[in-house]
Amino acid sequence: MNLLDFEKPIAELETKLQDMKQLADDSDHTVTVAIEALENKMV
Repeated sequence: MNLLDFEKPIAELETKLQDMKQLADDSDHTVTVAIEALENKMV
C-alpha cells in the first residue's frame, strides 16, 4: 500500500492502536479506556 507522506504517521498510530487492542484483551480495563480515548481523538 502506497501512502502519502502525511498519511504515514496516521498509519503508524493505527497500527499501534491495533497492537494496544490485542494487549488490552489480556490486560485490565484501564488500557481499554485509554485506547478508546485515543480512538475518539482520531475522529
